[in-house]
Amino acid sequence: MSIDFSEVIDRIRELDGVEIRPGVPLSDYTTIRIGGPCAALVEVRDPGALIACMKLMRREGFPPIEHFILGGGSNLLVNDRGFDGIILKLGEGFTDLIDAGNVLTVGAGYPLKDLSRQGVKSGWGGMECFVGLPGTVGGAVRMNAGAWGREIWDFISWVHGVDRNGTERAFSRAEVTPGYRNGGLSREIIVTRIGLAYVPEKPVLLKKRARQYMTRRKKGQAVRYPSFGSVFKNPTGFHAGKLIDNLGLRGRREGDAMISDAHANFIVNMGHARASDVLILMREMKRGVRESYGIELEPEVVFLGMTLEELEGIS
Repeated sequence: MSIDFSEVIDRIRELDGVEIRPGVPLSDYTTIRIGGPCAALVEVRDPGALIACMKLMRREGFPPIEHFILGGGSNLLVNDRGFDGIILKLGEGFTDLIDAGNVLTVGAGYPLKDLSRQGVKSGWGGMECFVGLPGTVGGAVRMNAGAWGREIWDFISWVHGVDRNGTERAFSRAEVTPGYRNGGLSREIIVTRIGLAYVPEKPVLLKKRARQYMTRRKKGQAVRYPSFGSVFKNPTGFHAGKLIDNLGLRGRREGDAMISDAHANFIVNMGHARASDVLILMREMKRGVRESYGIELEPEVVFLGMTLEELEGIS
């Protein structure tokens, strides 16, 4: 049921450092280019604006407001109906990048691929692992993004954030236990800034490795059409893409959604795919692997605006 929180939106509009746009189609903000409108997209310019916004939304007397922090829109599938809540997007005040001597201070809104590119140029060893990865640093921390045997939490020294009450929080690496595609932070925490440790290396060596990684990525992954990256996590001891490929599902199509013919653990948007098309393919992929191998695949995708009934047989 739709909630009328127009008063809240009007009050948010009055805050300093905030830009608000009602009814924005989220297909414009997801890498797979799927998703209906949100009630309002709120871009907060800096941490102060984020704190003020979170405090206002928790104010007594206002209806409960569902909200979602939008990074680069990768690994995200939004319902065709959209999302009856507020989308928070971190603005320019969350894109700082400072080299403090073997530890980088990086804003959560900084693009992960730009961090990798700058790291290769500057000799920041380890950052080349993230070449070509979509999304933002904050999203990468949230899901513990990684490639080529490394994950972003391998490099993190500290994390700063804001909780849903608008209180600033700080965590050392020792306080957090990340896992495979799971940053280990509470969903209550909005990541705002992190510290990344690196080992200095010669840029020429990093450039060579980054080029090799990018070549392998283009050859073995679906990069021709919009997608949200890997659909399912790799089960222990297996590759999800190989299990799905063994079922003969490459190229399987539902509407304009297709299981990629380049990598069976990718679903691509061939033009005007709908979230409902993607869910049908995901359900078929998961059911096939369960029936053939007795393995329950776990989605790597984050679902937004979906009901439990719509996700039956997937999550």
